[in-house]
Amino acid sequence: MSEPCLPQPERRRLLQGLVGMPVLAVFGAGVVDSRHAAGVVGELPAAPHLDIATPPLPTLTGEPLRLGMIGVGRRGRALLSHCLHGELNVAVTAICDVFDVHADAALAQARRAGHRPRRARSHHDVVEGADVDAVIVATPDHWHAPMVLAALEAGKHVYVERCLAHRLRETLALYDAALKSPAVIQVGHQHRQTEAFFAARAAVRDGLLGHVSLVQASAHQAGTLGPWQAPPHPEANPQTVDWRQFLGNAPSMLFDAEHVFRWRRWWAYGAGLASAALTRDFDRLNGVLDLGIPRAVVASGGIYTHHDGREVPDVLHVSMEFPEHKIAGEEGAGLALVYGAALVGDYAHEASLVGSDATLHWNSTLTLRPHAHAAALSPAEPRLLYAPRASASNSPVNAAAQYTWREGRLYDATYLHMREWLGCVRHGGTPSCDVERGFAEAVTAQMATLAYRLGRRIEWDAERRRLGNVTRQELEALRMA
Repeated sequence: MSEPCLPQPERRRLLQGLVGMPVLAVFGAGVVDSRHAAGVVGELPAAPHLDIATPPLPTLTGEPLRLGMIGVGRRGRALLSHCLHGELNVAVTAICDVFDVHADAALAQARRAGHRPRRARSHHDVVEGADVDAVIVATPDHWHAPMVLAALEAGKHVYVERCLAHRLRETLALYDAALKSPAVIQVGHQHRQTEAFFAARAAVRDGLLGHVSLVQASAHQAGTLGPWQAPPHPEANPQTVDWRQFLGNAPSMLFDAEHVFRWRRWWAYGAGLASAALTRDFDRLNGVLDLGIPRAVVASGGIYTHHDGREVPDVLHVSMEFPEHKIAGEEGAGLALVYGAALVGDYAHEASLVGSDATLHWNSTLTLRPHAHAAALSPAEPRLLYAPRASASNSPVNAAAQYTWREGRLYDATYLHMREWLGCVRHGGTPSCDVERGFAEAVTAQMATLAYRLGRRIEWDAERRRLGNVTRQELEALRMA
């Protein structure tokens, strides 16, 4: 991390002080004070050494930013809804989707809110439009990089959903183009706006864990959600779906509505769990630990539950090596990240950051478990550094939806992430999930995919920006070159 760590003696005194705080303590400098919030869990103790002050909301005054929407399926419509509330100060001027029903519904939704978007028939029609300043890309993964590159070439700012890119060559091309462009890119990892994320980053930054050598993370969710098993729309047919445009760089085939609505099940459009789950959890850990791209990756898994004709595994296990990783001010170097994802059970994302002095357990809460040698507290008595507050209706905040408090209000973290992007567009600065972070998550997902599909260790040469232990012919055969 860029911030300096506390000296060792001061850090250990701070650790001993923290672990004595009441269970359900909530750190929140810069967010709503406990005296003014309905349903706050626990107290807000003074913690002068652990600063997790959240950034102020950027002002978005002036002429509305003209925005084009590319992809208005389930996720795209959620992003569109944020744009229509008015606080983001945007004018939705163009809407594009390969499915006429989705496009027509989004057009009607925007017009009811007072916007006057036109119907665009392709992403080129959006990014090249004189009435568009910035675009939101919420399409299947295989279209992300081509659309972002087209937007950069047209001088347009971009908010793009994860994963940033599907293939290695386009990932490198997009990264190079972004570094040369004044356009602002934000990748849609909205967990970077949550209180839990800021608290975890502060705990690592202030040296509460010591040297972190092992991270164990997992994710599971019902395999019936979203583009895994979404039922094809009854009106989807070759007349209402621009099938050729949907396929893009995917192999040509006859129209199949399942591929449109359940696209995550095939390698042609995404990387399955590697791009749907791993990228999300990797990015939040990368944001806290500043991991970068792993030196090497191995993977295993298979189709163990959903025998429905899919190509991608429904269970994925990935091990990553970061032999040079080091937290500033700490002794020791090297970190291993072990990750598992499965399309079973209820929605849950968990991680344990194992350090030399303490372990940080991160799920809907953030729990610090000091090691016996590091503090005068039994390891069996953990203390919470963060617990989610309740909503104004006094019902628990849904961790899966990623709501969070900011300046006394409960927000959808996606809204905050979009607002951060728009603030950088208007006032300059770098968003929290810029192309550098997006490049890391994309390459990591590609390494995991190749390790699984080829059954071997895949390496990354950071200096030459090349994958190791895989040939160009193999990349081309897997359509990942």
